[in-house]
This record gives sequence, C-alpha cells and structure tokens, in this order.
Amino acid sequence: MISNFEPILPPCASPDAEGRTMRAIKRDDGGVTYAYSFRDTTGRTKNVQTTVYSSVLADHIRAQADLIEKADKKRSLKNSGVKFGELVDSVVKKNQGGGQPWVYAAIKKHFGTLFVGDSLVREYHDYIEDLENDDYSHNTIQHHKSAIRRVLNYAYETGRIDSIPIRKFDISFEFRDRIWNSDQERLKFFNKMIEIRSHLYWSMLLLEKRPIRAKSDLWRLTDDNLILFGEGAPYLRFVAKKTSNKNAIQKETFIPLKGVPEIVEYLTKGRPANCSLLFPNVYLPKGKSVFDFEFMRTAEWTEMGSPKKHFNYICEKSGILDLHIHDFKHMAMKHMIEEENFTIEQLTAFGVQFDDKLIKKVYWQKNAIKMMSLPSKNNDSVSDSVSVISR
Repeated sequence: MISNFEPILPPCASPDAEGRTMRAIKRDDGGVTYAYSFRDTTGRTKNVQTTVYSSVLADHIRAQADLIEKADKKRSLKNSGVKFGELVDSVVKKNQGGGQPWVYAAIKKHFGTLFVGDSLVREYHDYIEDLENDDYSHNTIQHHKSAIRRVLNYAYETGRIDSIPIRKFDISFEFRDRIWNSDQERLKFFNKMIEIRSHLYWSMLLLEKRPIRAKSDLWRLTDDNLILFGEGAPYLRFVAKKTSNKNAIQKETFIPLKGVPEIVEYLTKGRPANCSLLFPNVYLPKGKSVFDFEFMRTAEWTEMGSPKKHFNYICEKSGILDLHIHDFKHMAMKHMIEEENFTIEQLTAFGVQFDDKLIKKVYWQKNAIKMMSLPSKNNDSVSDSVSVISR
C-alpha cells in the first residue's frame, strides 16, 4: 500500500522509462527509499531521494511531500519572484476588468499572495476542485480557468515570467447559445408557469424578448426605471449593477418595450397597487391566474429574491434539460435580430451586455444567410426606440 502511493505531482516531474516520477525501493535493512525525478529550469533531469524506516503511513507520505518541496527549492524558478496578484492587476488594468471583474477579483483573492511556481499549480487544481464540489456551473468554472490562463499568458508574453507553470489548463469552452430546442419546448415551459401560477412568468417573458445584462438588474428595477411617456417610450432605463471598469462612467442601458405590448400591459395594470418593483413575487392562490390583473392589483407581494430553485423546479416539471436563466439573453438577442430586425448599431446603442464584436461573431454571422432570406419588415418600434438614444 505504501509503495503504491502516488502524490499529486507538479508539471516539473520527470518520468523515467517506465513512466514513474516517484519510485519506492524496499531496502534489505527494512527501510523504504523514495526517489523523485524532476526537471530543472534548463530542462535537465535531476533526482532527489530520502529513506524512511518507520512503518507509519503518515511518515511515508510526509517523506514524499518533503521530496517534492526539496525539488521545488532546487529548481530555483526565475518566476519565483513574481506574485500572482501583481499579474492579475496588470491584466485588469490593461483590459479594464477583462469583461469579468468579479472573476478576476475571486482569483486574486485566492491566489494573490502566491508566487508563480509549482505551488501555484497545486493550488490551482485544488481551487478548481473546490468549485466543482460547490456545484458551480460548467460555464462559471470555465470562466475561472480562462481568467487564470489569461493572466499567465499575458505575463509570459510581456516577459514578466519566463515560463508558464500550468502545462495543461483543460480549457474546452465554447460560447453558450442555448435557445429553445423547439416551439413545443417553449410552450411546455410557459404553460407550466401558467399552471403553477409562477411569479416568474412576466419576468421570463420579458427576458425572452429583451436582453437584460443580469437577472439581478431586472429584479431590482422600480417605477423610476420605467419610462411610459416621451420620445421613444415605453422603455426601461437603468445603469447595470455590474460593470467592467468601476472607475469609468457607467453606461446606461435602454430596453425598448414597444415591441412587447403584453409586458407593457402587465407593467401598467398587473402589479400590486402599492408595489414600486416592476417584477415582484406576487402570491396567487388556486383559482387565480397570472393574467388576472384585477386580482393581482390587490394581491400580497414580496421582493423577488433569488429564484434559481423555483426556476429549476419549473424546468423539472416541464421536462426541460440544460436550461439556465442566463440562456434567455441569447434567446432575446436571436429574437431581436431575426424577428424584429434590429441592427448591430441599434443593439449596441441600447447598452446591452454584448459588445458589437460579440454580436457580429456569435449572432449576426450565424444568422446572416437566414436573415438575407427573410422578407423585409417595417418595424416602427426599432426607429422609435433608437430615438431615445440619440436625443
């Protein structure tokens, strides 16, 4: 059991002809000699070894760990003078947050005081394992991996470090563009919300048609964010809660509502009379409906809170797999391009989360052939809504 123990080894480990980096050799005097091979900074193979005479497993494990630590010191990485937190600051300063300031803040908090080297490699694998054990989504974990990779790549390209310690990042991220698999799937989802009188119905209906930067933005909106009268009205106007650069002027977001009249009707007639929130949690007893605006005006309500568990319940009951609230932003972009003929300039002018490069790459090019085959539409809501931005 002792001789078969295999520790987690850093990438400097140099396997022998049989593919072993750590060897346990039983001695005639009853001891066990552990030999560890590694590569130094020049790429040459080096060896260190130690002998243990104790039969206690903990002593053997400690001996192996000491060998790896000794090899770390012998390697004398030129990177050892650079802290990971300094590299994160450089990337954030260059890219104004890299589009994911909260991810960079998280990795800086965790790895910030570590020097770039093999200890960072071991901590990296532990960090990713913790995210997986905490049930973070696949996309979130890949964002953290990508941010760490981006920091080290930038440091290497600019000469801050001489080598990248993590040889394999296991990055297999593709931009997620989950949309309704079919009209039947969409009907199942919304019919289930109607059946269980879900308080998410109207917010999900809006998210399907209009891209809100984050769900937290949507459920904190109040009457102050709803513009019913004036040029380009009705529309929502607000400053996104999250921004890529806290020092920059936060960009206002404009969400035109003229193309979704059912949402306008709900906002003006379907909320409790004493509620300033646009999308509260409204309690509907049996016999009442999400369309019963007269009753909803007098119904009890609370703040929306975090609806993730309720959303997952709706998906489960309607038999829909692999759907997230975040996916509704992709549905909204697809809808605005294909159904309402919004242009790239108009979409970016509204201040939506996606920049023009991402819209062109992910949405516009993908749908270009289909768009050219569509008949032209006279959509008054587009021109009216854009006038809000240009005034």
